Amino acid sequence: MSKAPLPLQDSYKRDYWYVDSRRLIVDDEYNAREDYGNIQGLADEIEAQGVTTPLKCYKKGEYYVVIRGHRRRLALKLLEEKGLFLMVPTLTEDKAKANTEQWVLDLIISNGGKDLTPWEQAKVLLRLENFGWNEKDIIQRSGRSKVYVRRLLSLAHAPQKLINLVREGRVRATLAMDVIAEGTVSELLEKAEQGTLPAPNSEQELFPTEAPPVGKERITRGDLKPNSWKAFRKWSKEVDIKELPA
Repeated sequence: MSKAPLPLQDSYKRDYWYVDSRRLIVDDEYNAREDYGNIQGLADEIEAQGVTTPLKCYKKGEYYVVIRGHRRRLALKLLEEKGLFLMVPTLTEDKAKANTEQWVLDLIISNGGKDLTPWEQAKVLLRLENFGWNEKDIIQRSGRSKVYVRRLLSLAHAPQKLINLVREGRVRATLAMDVIAEGTVSELLEKAEQGTLPAPNSEQELFPTEAPPVGKERITRGDLKPNSWKAFRKWSKEVDIKELPA
């Protein structure tokens, strides 16, 4: 089905601009998402109820670049494939006057939809580092604990082979951060290269939600048995240890 031409004007109603869904685009350099979750379910919900929460965008020519609402935008694309084009409520910001660093930080602190995975959060913190933020800045501005920020940054700076295993779903991000703290990354990578990985255990999967590629089993925490308490102590040297009487 051929697409109708873009509307010449946007529609203003209440506090929002309503724009044709086909005018919503994504800046891949800004978008941190890799795991979008159940987009078909979200598309079904939008088809039944419309878009109830405005997307946050900035205007670029005749299009609107999505700042907040990447899952909704992808769901709208599924509806467009069915020939359904919606007028979508948007809150539009002026990019020239915007605080780009705050936009990046908002990917973590102002995300009202599906939470970013640990790997996606690690990518966001790496961008903040590239802006010149130090660890203290990130902790204060994000509201995250020192331990969690350090663990995420350790994942952001991990060897590319380990990052690839996390992105492929063969290693959980939590396990990857544990083995980094333990100093056992090389052992984990060696097991991955041997191709004899154990089946996943019953721990909750954090990333991704879909099954791993055929023939690629997940490395689990039980495989290397990292000492989680020891790992925690590495990140939090200020923890007081009190010996209980015999």
